[in-house]
Amino acid sequence: MIPSLHFLLAGIRAHTFVRPDYYAGFVCDDALDQRDSSGPFDSDWSEVFNATKERWRDVSSEVRAQVEEIRREVFLVVSKATHQHEIASYVSDDFDLICRCKVLAIEHPIIEHLWLAYQSGTFPLPKAHAAQKSNEA
Repeated sequence: MIPSLHFLLAGIRAHTFVRPDYYAGFVCDDALDQRDSSGPFDSDWSEVFNATKERWRDVSSEVRAQVEEIRREVFLVVSKATHQHEIASYVSDDFDLICRCKVLAIEHPIIEHLWLAYQSGTFPLPKAHAAQKSNEA
């Protein structure tokens, strides 16, 4: 279960969900290649993002500002640790999607996969997502 936005932001600032030490030694290009080459992972991610798009317009500006703050904080932590904006963008996009789903009460296996990875302080990769999907079938 995804925690509140306040809890997420506190965990990000405490480096619980996005650990600079993990990302400092992370092979970013390999991880991004895995994410970009996985059709099912990408299509699930896009499907959920598209499901949030229309409904997100109805969310209050205060909540949208909270989500944007989470997104910005995540981007800064990963960017400083890696000196690579591309991986920082992926992580901040993931957190944006996690937050949107929390606010809109949207449940989907890809969101659970993303959250479980970040909750353990790691970057979500497609292999674990594929295993999780096959266990649900």
